Amino acid sequence: MAKVLSKDGQKNLIGSQFVALRKHFSLSQRDLADKLQLAVYNFDKNVITRIENYQRFCD
Repeated sequence: MAKVLSKDGQKNLIGSQFVALRKHFSLSQRDLADKLQLAVYNFDKNVITRIENYQRFCD
């Protein structure tokens, strides 16, 4: 399956939206990771950092 890049070649399209939502709910990256893990999603702080910095593909 081909990976979709943004028009400027970034690896995901949601990084800025991810940051905005996390900040809207006043969550740190660690807090968000903890909540996602409790909801049975395999995310840790490093995954969230890479998404927010456009270093991880998100489909």
